[in-house]
Amino acid sequence: MNIAMTGGTGFLGQHLTGVFTRQGHHVYILSRKPKETEQKNITYVQWLTEDAAPEQELPHIDAWVNLAGQSIFGRWTEDKKQQILSSRVDSTREVRRLIHKQTDKPDVLIQASAVGIYGTSGTESFTEDSPTSNEDFLSHTAHVWEREGQRIEALG
Repeated sequence: MNIAMTGGTGFLGQHLTGVFTRQGHHVYILSRKPKETEQKNITYVQWLTEDAAPEQELPHIDAWVNLAGQSIFGRWTEDKKQQILSSRVDSTREVRRLIHKQTDKPDVLIQASAVGIYGTSGTESFTEDSPTSNEDFLSHTAHVWEREGQRIEALG
């Protein structure tokens, strides 16, 4: 299977890439700074830069994994918060554009989100059945990010 992955050089992406390649899948890692050296079953593809044209480099993709986004670690200045939000929304829009360009659509898109969508509490426990929040920065970011990801569903 051909798997396109954004955020493939990050913590979670590296681990998923290892699992997928050990299973014999080929992973196309979309990156602003693709590695020069190729590894077995891994191809790095330039994206989100002026001269990038990933749609010309990608073969048919069976599955997309969208993990891209600025790390939340560090001091949350207004600039950092804008980077956190825009990196997630912009990369998801680009994934949508690339899927739209594909003649044969992938079977699945896995979109990362964040536990922050439930808000924060020092006393409550949250599950997937818990109501979501949109009252703080992380929950707002997760809402906007998920809403952008849901737009991809319309592509089939």
